[in-house]
Amino acid sequence: MLRKSKKILEKVLHKCEKPYEITILAAMLVMVLTNNAYAETPKLVTGTIELFKAISGWLLLIIPAGAGAILGYHALQKTMTEDDAVIADKNKKMKNVLISAAVAETASGLVTVVLSFYS
Repeated sequence: MLRKSKKILEKVLHKCEKPYEITILAAMLVMVLTNNAYAETPKLVTGTIELFKAISGWLLLIIPAGAGAILGYHALQKTMTEDDAVIADKNKKMKNVLISAAVAETASGLVTVVLSFYS
């Protein structure tokens, strides 16, 4: 494997001009010689996971409450009118609110499930 990559590198360096030769060689050396060793998970990752857990917890409470409030508002408007076009429009809006709330709850629940694997 090392012999094969050495031959490929030699072919590339042979075809390139001098400035490109140095750049490619430096890039290859950086890729080969870098050694990352983390003893623990970086704080950026753990902080982001904690942020998503907190947000998804709040969303699981806010989405149904907001959807219920919007449904109540549209139902109130629906009961106050006798126009069939307005009633049909309110029924359509109420259906859209229910579908949107279900999708949002499902997405928030999936995020919670995925984040539970990082604990």
